[in-house]
Formats: sequence, C-alpha cells, structure tokens
Amino acid sequence: MPGTDTTPESVDRVETAEIRETERVPSEGGDGLGRLLKDLMEDTRTLVQQEIELVRMEVGRSFRRLAVDGAWIWAGAVVLTVGLLCLALALALGLGALLDSYWLGALITGGTFLLVGAILAWRGVRDLRSGGLLPSNPLESLQENREWARRELNELKQGITEER
Repeated sequence: MPGTDTTPESVDRVETAEIRETERVPSEGGDGLGRLLKDLMEDTRTLVQQEIELVRMEVGRSFRRLAVDGAWIWAGAVVLTVGLLCLALALALGLGALLDSYWLGALITGGTFLLVGAILAWRGVRDLRSGGLLPSNPLESLQENREWARRELNELKQGITEER
C-alpha cells in the first residue's frame, strides 16, 4: 500500500497493538465496569499516541520534502541569477548605446529588474502564507478521535448513572 509506514518501529507498534487486542478477555463478575473503564482509557491512550505519532511522521515528511524542494529552487535560482546578470548587462549596454548614455541604460535595466523581482517575491510570500505546511487529515483525525472519546465517556457515565 503506497504511503504506508513499514519501518521496524511502526511494524512493532502494530504487532504490539494486535497482540494486546487478542489478549483481552472479558472479565466475569463485578469488576466488569472497572475493566471496561480501564480498557476504554487504555484504548484512548493508545489511539491518541498513535495519532500523535502519525502527525509527527507526516510533519517530518512535509519538512523533508520542503527542504529538498527548497534546495532545487535554490540551485535553479543561482543558475538563473548568472544568466540574468549576463542579460541585464547586455540590455544595459544596448540601451546605453541606443540612448548614448550608459548610466541611463543601467538605471532603466536595474529599475525594471527590481520591479519584477519585488512582484515575484510578493507573490511567493503570499502563496506561502496561504498554503500551509501541516497535513490536514491527521489533524482532522485527532479531532474526530477526541469527539469519539467524549461520546464514549458520556455514554459510559449515562450507563453508570442508570445502573444506580
């Protein structure tokens, strides 16, 4: 399955959770409610720990991807900068020869590049702010699990009060 974590640690966690699940035997007698509460708390704790681990792994994966993509962008920017410097020099010299004033050609060329660079940087900052780096599914899953745990505890409380 694509995207499935198969590291030894994650496999051990899954196997441990499966073993714990098969070891559970319903208890007989009066401590059924106590055992039920204990199982509920243990399951909730395990679920929250697994969800936190999932979020940690997803965030790590996002940051690794961001670092690799950033390195490619940086390398491309360095090569583009050299090319743009050559073109800017040629443009400035061409405008200088045309206007019979090299300083004016350099000023026009520099001003044009500053304007275009400012527009591009503004767009990049705007897009980065709106994009977000955290995955949404694990965070939504944590919220759903919190709601599930609240519902279970409320049902358990109602069951206890009805038994009295």
